[in-house]
Amino acid sequence: MDSDNTLEYQKRGTVYALAGDYQSALTEFTQAIKLQPSEAANYHSRALIYRGLNDPQHALADLTQAISLQPEYASAYYQRGLTYYVLKDYHKAIHDFSMVLSFEHNDLQALLGRAISYYALEAFPQAILNLDRAIAFDPEEAGRLGAYSNRAQAHAAQQQYNEALENFQRALHFAPDDVLLLNRIGATYTDSGHPEQAFPYYDRALKLSTSTPFTYNNRGEAYRLQQCYQEAIADFNRALALDPTLATVYYNRGLTLAALNEHTRALQDFQHALELNPDLDIVYADRAASYAALGMYNEALQDFQRSITHDEENVLAIFQRGTTYLRLNEAHKALQDFNYVLAHEPNLARAYAQRAEAHLRLGNLVQARVDYRQSWELDSTHIEPAWMGAWLDMCLDDYPGAISPETLEEIASRNPADYHACLCRAVAHLLREQPERALSELAGAYNLDSQHWGALFWFTMAWGAMHLDEEAFSALDHAILDARLPLPLLAPLRWFRYSRPEFYNGRLLPLLKQW
Repeated sequence: MDSDNTLEYQKRGTVYALAGDYQSALTEFTQAIKLQPSEAANYHSRALIYRGLNDPQHALADLTQAISLQPEYASAYYQRGLTYYVLKDYHKAIHDFSMVLSFEHNDLQALLGRAISYYALEAFPQAILNLDRAIAFDPEEAGRLGAYSNRAQAHAAQQQYNEALENFQRALHFAPDDVLLLNRIGATYTDSGHPEQAFPYYDRALKLSTSTPFTYNNRGEAYRLQQCYQEAIADFNRALALDPTLATVYYNRGLTLAALNEHTRALQDFQHALELNPDLDIVYADRAASYAALGMYNEALQDFQRSITHDEENVLAIFQRGTTYLRLNEAHKALQDFNYVLAHEPNLARAYAQRAEAHLRLGNLVQARVDYRQSWELDSTHIEPAWMGAWLDMCLDDYPGAISPETLEEIASRNPADYHACLCRAVAHLLREQPERALSELAGAYNLDSQHWGALFWFTMAWGAMHLDEEAFSALDHAILDARLPLPLLAPLRWFRYSRPEFYNGRLLPLLKQW
């Protein structure tokens, strides 16, 4: 009699569950348990109802009771493994999926469950081994259950992009209209350094659904990496119109605006991103860079500090903090940061160049020259270190012949349109006693960057050579007081001891002693 009543409770419970009425289903299965407390299947069924009610702890208790009553109950182990997975207790999930496989060696659901648990633990090789096993046993059914897509994600997480894309294409065979899958393929192309190949997949996803903000965000990011900034902003705007709470989209739009040198607007987007998601730590370093671009160095320094607090080994953020310390004339702190960076990235050319400036501002001209030369040796595409090394040659040897015009012209030839190439050619003209031609080159440099101290100082030298003393002193004031010329770089002024001794002793020397 009890068994008949139990069966009725079970049937009604199942009907209620299928209709989505979990509370009524819970009542029915509880009654079934009261009548037959030693029947493992009743606990198993009620556990699924508890999980439908978002009550995983009671679900676990019932599944554990089912297993205690029936120790080889594979389905109970599987469902408990899923429940542990939902609770992010991945090690226990793996144990339960493994128990299923000890009973049924090729259970596809258990293999996939164990694979995604390993993936959640970032144990990607183990995840792939389980997926390989599932696919080898039944490639069609495993494909329908998402094995290829999961294996692709595991490969992508290890930056094995070719393998990832091959698996995503196989997954697409089983789900050709899966918008999320199309986005993952596009993102993999983007992450692999080929954002141009992502667009067909994003476009296809948008044809299937125009209301998915993450597709617009992902396509916008591909546009940003392609430097198609207006198209990127348009896509980010569409994403935010669909969902204005997406912190990542504000962040990506901020990056795009910063690339357009619209740093004030970029700061607004970075701020929105942090308001929506205070844990989005990656924003701080980029917001700091925009602050620095606007000359707001104290604010930049605070954000670099926040970024480093969240990731104390973030070499890029430490490098950028060092650069900010230089702008704040805190050369000792800058030097510490650049020393750290170079201890971890000994081939980073620009870190040598920045450390050279720190040494320069501290008066360590010989060490500055060593670092500039090392930077130039590592990366000869940027000529500033070579030019600065040449300037230091002229500082350390206080006569004009310390470096030849031909050497400066050879440096300039590496990138003739560069600001520092103009300075090289200008000084080559000065060394040949052609100050008028030097002024022409300096004017070109000044047009490229009117705030840098390099052109301003050499204007002083050219005008001084032409006996235009007021113009020379005006440029010198601007170089030192406004552009913050490192004072050791004033050394070439000593050339006037030979060419214009009265000018040097009467007007320059008192100023040099003052500075």
